Amino acid sequence: MCNTGFRHMSSLRYHEKHRVCLKPKKDTSDPKCLKCEKVFATNTGLQYHLKRNVCEQIKEEAIPKVYQCKQCDKIFAAISGLAYHVKKKVCEQPPEQPPKEDIVYNCEKCDAIFKRKHSLAYHMQHRVCLKPQKEKVDPESLVCKLCEKLFTSASSLEYHVKNQVCTKEPKEPKIPEEEEEKECHLCNTIFAHSRSLRYHLEHKVCLKPKVVKTEPKEAKCEKCEKVFSGHLALEYHTKRKVCEQPPVEKVEPKPAKCEKCEKVFSGRHALEYHLKNKVCEQPVKPEIIQCEKCEKVFSSFHALDYHIKRKVCEQTRPVIQGPPFYCDICNTAFTLKQTWYLHVKRQACIKYPEKYMQEGRASPLLSIVKVEPLSEEEEVEEVEDVEDVEDVEDVEDVEDVEEIEVNMEEVVKEIANIE
Repeated sequence: MCNTGFRHMSSLRYHEKHRVCLKPKKDTSDPKCLKCEKVFATNTGLQYHLKRNVCEQIKEEAIPKVYQCKQCDKIFAAISGLAYHVKKKVCEQPPEQPPKEDIVYNCEKCDAIFKRKHSLAYHMQHRVCLKPQKEKVDPESLVCKLCEKLFTSASSLEYHVKNQVCTKEPKEPKIPEEEEEKECHLCNTIFAHSRSLRYHLEHKVCLKPKVVKTEPKEAKCEKCEKVFSGHLALEYHTKRKVCEQPPVEKVEPKPAKCEKCEKVFSGRHALEYHLKNKVCEQPVKPEIIQCEKCEKVFSSFHALDYHIKRKVCEQTRPVIQGPPFYCDICNTAFTLKQTWYLHVKRQACIKYPEKYMQEGRASPLLSIVKVEPLSEEEEVEEVEDVEDVEDVEDVEDVEDVEEIEVNMEEVVKEIANIE
């Protein structure tokens, strides 16, 4: 019809079923009001606009609301401020008094000024004004006349002058004296430090026998001449008299083998499992699961049992030529196999002759078939069955096809009897 290409067969079936190419194309433009020419994103917005006649309503001028108190005529920016004003009765309260000027407290003796009363009380209690005040010293006067060194305080200058720091000669740095080398009178050993000589004499090091370091002997057995990595291993060897014991022959483990099927296992546990479950007595499963009659291969024994039970290999499946697929009664052509199969199974041409039966196309089989009109409930059930089966891709039910062939054979026999 429209020569549209599809990648998948299911897309083509949907296209043909719903007749997409025959339907009028929808307007994809945005919905717009014809009166005020306002554009909407969805149709629901346009429907609400037209139903409420929004564009016909008169636009009121945007006048800002004023929130004002009726008693004091005070204006507020928000209604919450007006509500708080009325609730607390702010306009009925007496006006606030002007802030008081800062009070200053003066001392009668020294005319000192204080901002707080407790500061004046502390001043009077400790008689600060009666205490002798320190004279302010000029920082330039804190200089030593001899060395012209500048000081930050008078006390530092007094200490400097009193101890005559500038007249004293600078101390020379101490040079460590080199100690004389000392000698032991017993062994004539020379020591650089006196403490080393003292330790030497106290412990009588020179009188002790000298230990000559020798290389460690090789740990070797004298009888069997076996060499060991350490003396502890050699002691263990000689103590236990290992070399005198007869050599132990290594016994190889017997292979785990089944006496019935002579199957060899890697371990004893595998053999025990084999004997316990009698694996060798069980029938050997064939590598290929195949039917003996038709030599068809299956993936499981369950599929093979079903095949043999139903005698599938003995059945002959009818060869259906197509596409197109033709109905034997009404000679209607179908492009899809499933629509043809549904048409034949439901006998749609017999139930709806006005749709399928045309002049020159009807088959003589229709004359012997009695057509009964359907009720409304049966028509609804037939329509639902058609919608369900049209979505199926592959319809190859052997039993249903055999039923159709049996019905067709009965009809052919009746025609032969009539003739």
